[in-house]
Amino acid sequence: MAGSPKGQLSLDTNLPLDLAEPQDFAHEFREEFQQRGYALRLAPTVLAELELLLACNEADLPPVRPVHPKGLLRALR
Repeated sequence: MAGSPKGQLSLDTNLPLDLAEPQDFAHEFREEFQQRGYALRLAPTVLAELELLLACNEADLPPVRPVHPKGLLRALR
């Protein structure tokens, strides 16, 4: 879409994690909002959380969803 975006949509940590995995709903969400002209943004706290997840050893992480670094980096491009 040419021109400036309609608006910005700030995402929480969950969507980038879902985009890093083959989660159809996450990719459909991203595609739909980008087609509508929205710029998807990550808040500094989200970036800090993602950086922490990527830096930690799996054994150091609390029992939450696993992080797939290659998928995460691919999803954020």
